[in-house]
Amino acid sequence: MTATLGDLLNRASEPLSEAASIRDLPSSTVVVASMRLRTVVEAMSRYVANPHAYPESSAAARASARMFRASRNLARAAEAGRNLPGPGAAHPLPARIETSVPALIAGLDMLATHYTTDTDGWVLPRSPWADVLAVPATRTALLAEVADMAAIIGAACRALAGVPSPALPQASREALRAAGSQLRALLPGPAGEPEYRQLVRAVPAAMAAPRQTPDQPEPVVELCEGITASAERIRSLTWRPAPGSLWPPSPSLSAWRWSGHACAITGRISEQILAGLAERSSALGLMSTGPALSYAAIAAGTAWNAWRHTASMAALLTEAVPWEAPGALRDDLDDLMIRLGRLAYANPMWTPAASQRAPLKDLAELAPGAGDLRIVLAAVHQATDSLDRVATADLNSVRSADPRQIVPQVAAQVPASAAELVRMYEMTSHAMGRAAAAVGVPAAAAGTQSSFLSVMREVHRAAAEATPDRQRDRLLTAIQDKPPGVGPALWRASFPGQLPSAPHAEEPARQPERARPSPNRATRLTASTQTHR
Repeated sequence: MTATLGDLLNRASEPLSEAASIRDLPSSTVVVASMRLRTVVEAMSRYVANPHAYPESSAAARASARMFRASRNLARAAEAGRNLPGPGAAHPLPARIETSVPALIAGLDMLATHYTTDTDGWVLPRSPWADVLAVPATRTALLAEVADMAAIIGAACRALAGVPSPALPQASREALRAAGSQLRALLPGPAGEPEYRQLVRAVPAAMAAPRQTPDQPEPVVELCEGITASAERIRSLTWRPAPGSLWPPSPSLSAWRWSGHACAITGRISEQILAGLAERSSALGLMSTGPALSYAAIAAGTAWNAWRHTASMAALLTEAVPWEAPGALRDDLDDLMIRLGRLAYANPMWTPAASQRAPLKDLAELAPGAGDLRIVLAAVHQATDSLDRVATADLNSVRSADPRQIVPQVAAQVPASAAELVRMYEMTSHAMGRAAAAVGVPAAAAGTQSSFLSVMREVHRAAAEATPDRQRDRLLTAIQDKPPGVGPALWRASFPGQLPSAPHAEEPARQPERARPSPNRATRLTASTQTHR
């Protein structure tokens, strides 16, 4: 499963919490642990290296100054107890504390991957998460995460200062207490809005996770994890920095029709799962989410019907297109559809083929408990949100289609115009937006891990209405001056247990594309010069 910023912060906090809970420790080990805590504080200080990147720059500046003073005090604590006899670094605690440093640095590098710098020095977005990180509420939430981590380090300092070993110098104890007080009071102000705290912890690296094909039967939890991974890949692949840029890179009616067909099937499965969860929620006593789930199922039904009509419209505008026709998101939509189908139907090897048809799973098998229902609902929410991104991207592609790229073959035989196809995609995009918003309501009420998607949608809607210059001015430029790219260390932190392939080893930054002029929508569209049979 793809790691997020929250995963890395949790990984960093575990050994620090362990240090905060100690009751006794050799004095020489306390000295070494103080030195290791100092390196952790220095790694944390990089998050607030430029206080002006935060809405409350004065609070960020105070946090930076307090971390600097805490680092100095930790150095004094180590210096005062230097050369004490005992196990020192041989004790496992200092080595455990030291593991927090690479996790914190990887988190900072993870944030930096969402930006790139052009030849003029402008910091530009390179992923859909860049707009999220540019929002003041998100940056306030990030500062609150830094403060929470500092508080854990402060508790560890106080615990080290209180060990009963008589050999520990009083100067070391006083310096540790001073460092603890400075770190525990790092940010006395507001702790950030909860929904934005969840949003900032959900930030992944700006690189597509390796594809995991559904070749074997998978349990429900693994199916949901695979659906989430495919949805995140789709969000990454459909994003473009310029609203008018073409998507897909080589638009064709066959690609639009294929994605429409796949999205219609996926939407239909989502409707069936949501209807089942609405019924199951009553049996589990989750009465507050039942009506919202029923409404979400209706909205999903409207959306998949819109996809079906759009795919039919594309079929009218082109000759026969086989299911094997290439598409920009073919593999990821295929994985998403198959895993969602295996989640819904009583066939662990389900595919859209007629020979693999199966009845719906028993609801008690799909969601035995309330926790299982939340996991399944989160997966459907992820899938619905990704289909909304596909609808928006395909709508922009249809609007931007250049008739010079689509060579008319038999124009007189084309029964529909480009304007009609645009209207169908507008209807589909609107229906998918309503469906994604509707699924977000029970997801938020149930407290699923996908509830941050609703906030992310609002952020992207606001960013789309802003001018490009405003977007650049609002970017979180203080993450790093030069993004480090995708190195092996960040890859291992983002995708634990998965080896990078050659294309992922050092992915170049995606540069913003120039918007192309929109053609006359009344122009008739035909198939490309190559006929797919």
